[in-house]
Formats: sequence, structure tokens, C-alpha cells
Amino acid sequence: MGMNRQQGPYFIEMSIRAAVVLLLIIMLAGCIEKNDNAEPSFAGESVAWEEATAALYFSTDLVHEKVDDGTGYLVLVDESGEFASLRSEGLEWNALIPLEGQLVLNQKEQLLLIDEQSQVERIAYEDCRVPAGYGQSSGTLDATGQYYALFNDRFTEDYSGYISKVRWGGADSHHCGIIEEYLEAWGDDEEQLYLISSGLDDPKELYFHTVAFQGEELVNQRTFLKEMETDARFMFTNLVPHDHYMYGIFAELHGSTVELQLMEIDIASKPASMQVYPLLQYPDDTTQYYFFNRSTLTVADGSLYFVDGFGDVYATDLEHKQTELQFHLQGYERQEYKQSEYARFQEERLHFFRFHETTGMYQLQTFDLSGKLERTVVIPELQEQIGRSGVFLYDFYVFEDRQ
Repeated sequence: MGMNRQQGPYFIEMSIRAAVVLLLIIMLAGCIEKNDNAEPSFAGESVAWEEATAALYFSTDLVHEKVDDGTGYLVLVDESGEFASLRSEGLEWNALIPLEGQLVLNQKEQLLLIDEQSQVERIAYEDCRVPAGYGQSSGTLDATGQYYALFNDRFTEDYSGYISKVRWGGADSHHCGIIEEYLEAWGDDEEQLYLISSGLDDPKELYFHTVAFQGEELVNQRTFLKEMETDARFMFTNLVPHDHYMYGIFAELHGSTVELQLMEIDIASKPASMQVYPLLQYPDDTTQYYFFNRSTLTVADGSLYFVDGFGDVYATDLEHKQTELQFHLQGYERQEYKQSEYARFQEERLHFFRFHETTGMYQLQTFDLSGKLERTVVIPELQEQIGRSGVFLYDFYVFEDRQ
């Protein structure tokens, strides 16, 4: 897997992103004029937001945006597989945010608010351009009625630091700020946002952030968390809460073995402290174990459930830290093409969206935590509508209360 300082995903990802962002800034200086006044609207079947079973987000990646802002699709799907699509500019690693009867969709220099009748309102930012998200790096703080979205921006001009942008707000207010850190993981307990960052000079050092949004002000409290044994580390999931802990899963390379590890962060201790527990091991000669995306774990009945890239669903007893295989995603076999396969735990269910190579159609499957397949929604015309060559799936969300 080769996850060292010079060759690993941590260093490569940041270096490539920084180079691409710099290239795009140069190219955009001579960019052709765009029609920014066109009002976005849905096309296709009359599936309104209030009727949708699921929402999907596809976009071009940063590399393929060239001199324009790329292409993104917000797709609303109903239980029968009919859908309506909203085409807009692209945003790599963007995420969907359901908020108080609206769906919030970030764009590079604005955000779109979609109401229950699928009417679209645009909110422009004066100085908050974002090049890409971090990957399912958005959410809501239900206790405060606020949303947040994290964006992977750039190195500082002298390359001594890193800049991440944060957007947050509520139904009627929208703000933007900066956190001068490269972020590895994030999650919330419905009241506060928690982040993990790593040191640029020494990536083995992890820092823990508690973030609160007070009107237009972002309050970020940063403390040292832990020095890891190696910087050959790759974070696979977001952080999820349980009791007074936040949990996440990452991989470390030790020799020719990849060790999947559980991080347990005690947010009640001052400062926060972290323990690490082993989960699984994989050989280093394959990447097929790579998780589908970051929303691939949840806590239910005292156990942490997660699904790896092979489609195996495991449960870890959080008291005894024992891990057992629960089930395998029915009919699934991992292929090399991963961009059309996303999994998401919501409300003690596992939702799995993918392009089915045999049928040539997209489908959404829902499993309970015992592995029972509860439903399959086939979306036969979606492949024809958006294709597969130019856009990638970056997020989806299932509306549990509409099933």
C-alpha cells in the first residue's frame, strides 16, 4: 500500500490537490464568461424533494473540470425508480445536507437551497470559493438547527501550513470561515463538531478540535491528542458518537500487513484522550478492502457496525472490543471500478447504492443490521441520463421517514 510520508495517500493527496488547485487558478484567470444568471431547475420525471426516497450527488472530479466549473447532478429518486435531476456546476467530494425541510447543496461560490416542492434558491458568497470537499464532510447539528460543510482548500503561500474552509449556518443564515489545518476525520454528537487534524511537520502527531458556531463566529478549540507509531495511516471513516466517546476507523501499514484499527476518543476527559484497538488485518497486495466511503459505520445496541470494501459487514462489541462478521452484501463482489459504489448507515439500516455491471442499471439496496435485504430500488434510466464517463458518485442520502 506504501503509506509513508513521501509516497502515502496522505502526502500524495495533498500534493496533487495543491498542484491542481494552483493550475486551475491560473487557467481560470483567462476563463470564458459563463452564464451565472441562469436559474437552476429540475429535469425529468416530476419527483419532488418531498416525494423522494433518496437523493444522489454526482460530479466531475477536480482534475477534469478544465477551465469551467465542471458538471454536477443532484438526482431525486422515488420508490419506483423514477427520478428528476438538477444539473449544476460540479464540486468534487461534495456532500448533501438535509436541513429543516430543505436540501442544502454547496457549490464553489454559492449554495443551492431546494425546498419540498423542488424549487431552487441560490445564495451567493462574497469571498468563500471552495475547490473541493473532503468526502462526505458535511452534516447537521440537530440540537442547534445548524449545518456545517468542510472543504479541502490549499497550502498556505509559503507551504508552512494548510487551509481548510468551513461553511455553516441555518435556514436563514449562511457563513464562511477558515481552519488552518489539514483534516483527517470529522463527526458530531448533534451539539458540537469534532475534528482530527495532523501535523504537517510531523504527520504522526494528531490533534483534536472542538468546534462551535456562534452566529458569524467559528470557535475552534485545538488540543494535542496522540502521537501515532507511524505516519503510514489512512482514515477510512467519519467519527460517530456513543456515550461520551467518538469512534472512527483507520488503517496502518506494518510491514506487508495492513492493520485496521478502531480509535476511541474520550471527549469527556479534559483534554480529550484516545485509545486504539485492533480490528482486522489485510494483505498489502490489494486495495479492494478500501472502504466504499466515510459513512460506513454506525453504533447500535452497544456495537459498532462497519462495512469494508469486500462487502463484509462486521460488528465490534464496544465493551469487550471483539469483532465478528455479521453478513456479506447480497450478490456483491468487489470489482476494480469503485466510483459507482457507495454505502451508508442510517437509522440502523445499511443502504448500498451501486451500478450493477450485469444489468447495466443503477440500484439502491437496503439491509437491516442482521443482513436481511429489505428492498431494492432499480433506477433503469439513470445510466442514460448522466452516463459514467464524466461524473462520479460522491454522496447519497436516504429519507428514512418516507419508506
